Amino acid sequence: MFSEKDYEADFLMFMKKASKIYCTEYEVKIDHSDFLKDSQKVIKHNNYKNGILCPNYFYYIAPDGVISAEEVPEYAGLIEIDEKRMRKTKRAPLLTEEEIDMSDAYRKMYNRWWDWRATDYKDILEHGPKPRRRRSTYKKRRKKI
Repeated sequence: MFSEKDYEADFLMFMKKASKIYCTEYEVKIDHSDFLKDSQKVIKHNNYKNGILCPNYFYYIAPDGVISAEEVPEYAGLIEIDEKRMRKTKRAPLLTEEEIDMSDAYRKMYNRWWDWRATDYKDILEHGPKPRRRRSTYKKRRKKI
């Protein structure tokens, strides 16, 4: 289902429609340069464009106005967010009718989790454990009237 080169997904959602399981991948972009940098993943985007080794739907999620709908590739959708709402600016087309291989999807999510965990441990090994906060810092401080 996914490309051999494991690009991590920011978020994967699985939905059952009729008797099939559909997968939607969401890629979160914080600014425009982050969006442009994503286009350098040539293998991934060629596969998505041709509907091979890809999820059923693919969306970019970005703050309102960061990415225009015209910039989004034809195989992707766009969801814009602000402080109060999310709106689907461009609907993603169905990329493939291929049945989702859940073991492949789990592998992709596991790789993402393991990368995150490895960087967290790497930080601990380099800088030591973070000091524990005292219990009193969790209590809300009340203002005296």
